[in-house]
Amino acid sequence: MLFLEIFLTVVAWKRGFKAWALLPTGAAVLMGLLIGLSNPEIAEGDNFFGLIWIDILAVAALVFMVVAGAKRKAEHSSETKSEISTGEAGFSEQ
Repeated sequence: MLFLEIFLTVVAWKRGFKAWALLPTGAAVLMGLLIGLSNPEIAEGDNFFGLIWIDILAVAALVFMVVAGAKRKAEHSSETKSEISTGEAGFSEQ
């Protein structure tokens, strides 16, 4: 699961979210650390699979970032192309 989170973090970073892409994985690690410190028996027993929801939420947030980044990037590139074709990209005539 960690490898999937790292991969999705890298992809979200490249799609334009930059440091925001670190937030879901960092939050999942922090929550897991705090829960583990407050109740060490969770890691020793068989019920630690009840904490998998933390990783599932992090992966879901990263997947959303990847998909939203792809849509946002496509919209931005189409806007840029239309500005270039109409001559509105950057310079104004004086």
